[in-house]
Amino acid sequence: MAVITYGQARKQGIPRSQLPGPVYKRLYQGGYTTMSSPDLAEWVRGARLFLPEDAVLSGLSALRTHGLVLGEDLPLTFVTTHPAPTRRRGLDVRTRSVLPAGPVAPAFDAYVEFVLDATFADAVAVGDALLRKKLLTTKQVDELSEVEHPAVRAAAKALREGAHSVRETKVRLALVVAGLPEPRLQVSLGDGQGVIGDVDLYYEKYGVVVEYEGDQHRTDKAQWNKDLQKYERLSAANFHVIRVTAQDLHDPKALVDRIHNALRSRGYRGRRPRFTARFLDLFEHSML
Repeated sequence: MAVITYGQARKQGIPRSQLPGPVYKRLYQGGYTTMSSPDLAEWVRGARLFLPEDAVLSGLSALRTHGLVLGEDLPLTFVTTHPAPTRRRGLDVRTRSVLPAGPVAPAFDAYVEFVLDATFADAVAVGDALLRKKLLTTKQVDELSEVEHPAVRAAAKALREGAHSVRETKVRLALVVAGLPEPRLQVSLGDGQGVIGDVDLYYEKYGVVVEYEGDQHRTDKAQWNKDLQKYERLSAANFHVIRVTAQDLHDPKALVDRIHNALRSRGYRGRRPRFTARFLDLFEHSML
């Protein structure tokens, strides 16, 4: 697909009145494409028309090109050594003294760039997702804990293998930041008849299960019936099951109180949850 600027269009004899028009869609100020619905690669191609030659795609934008299905195409994040980078709507161009290799930053470097201005919850959720997709190794997590920036070290400390979704990670973070014990992730439970299945979050000492229910659990009839059978067996085996939906995350304080009450009903006598400023800010300004 063609990506052109005003100047290139003029040289090709394309009237400016056709930009934009039935053939060309505007990407950025002065840049156009023939794609009716530009994909990420096309947005990147268009951006490079206006960027310094050394610009490297980084942050969440680079992670998306590596296969991470999170966030939106725009704004695109680039890093460059140029002291006065291009400023255009849809582009976040940052000056750095040292650049990662490539036209696209490796996942490790892109993640560090993302964390620098992400919320703590988003930083951990994306890191968990990178571990899940094998785009980040446990060895690299150890390396992240040695990065000078405190936000990167804090995120690295909270990363866990096994989280199946962003919202599952955020449920875990809400519990931990409020001061409750950290649950285990993706634990296989059973009863006298055999294996029941894996559960998202599990407090082994108290037999409390926390399951995040994504939309597929509601819209897929087969999955819905499978879930019902699973929860019936868990309850019959004396596990206390708490099902969490996206709506519950709109009031994380109430969710944590609910899980805390379930733990207390099973013998937990640790400290009560504390809803500090850090907790209240946990989901503020989230992009995920």
